[in-house]
Amino acid sequence: MHNYPKIRVLSYIGVMKLNDVVDINAIEALANKYIETLTPSINTEDLGEWRLLMYLVFNHGDVIGLGKCCVTYPSDKEKSWSIGIPVPDLKQAAYGLEEKHFVRTSVDRRAEFHDPVNAKFADYSDLQTCLATNVIRGLEAAFLRGVTIAGKRIKLIRPV
Repeated sequence: MHNYPKIRVLSYIGVMKLNDVVDINAIEALANKYIETLTPSINTEDLGEWRLLMYLVFNHGDVIGLGKCCVTYPSDKEKSWSIGIPVPDLKQAAYGLEEKHFVRTSVDRRAEFHDPVNAKFADYSDLQTCLATNVIRGLEAAFLRGVTIAGKRIKLIRPV
């Protein structure tokens, strides 16, 4: 068995050639480093043998979407939780991507499936900063809300 941390961040890119214009590996590394700093403030001891995988899903959108449902893998004692990270188009931000980069998906962004967090595109001047900052904002919002694993609510128990 691998010696992975209790909480780990992975990325899924749903935008064509996004990795050509931003460094997704650097953003994922930043996210994992941020989780390391959050871990002392999260009740990770309640995870027991379980692990939490946080999936950053980079896709076209206008809000950070915190998934309300998680996928549970009981045999692996893992739970995966998705956070939708919006990538703006040129209509949403001057640094956004052209429409041709976005794959049309059937992602359902209704509030019954996601808790929306404002992406604040106007606050940034470039795509790398926008995505990196929204990843951190999404992770913080996720752990403020928390997730239930094996009957225990895993969340921030102390302010950061």
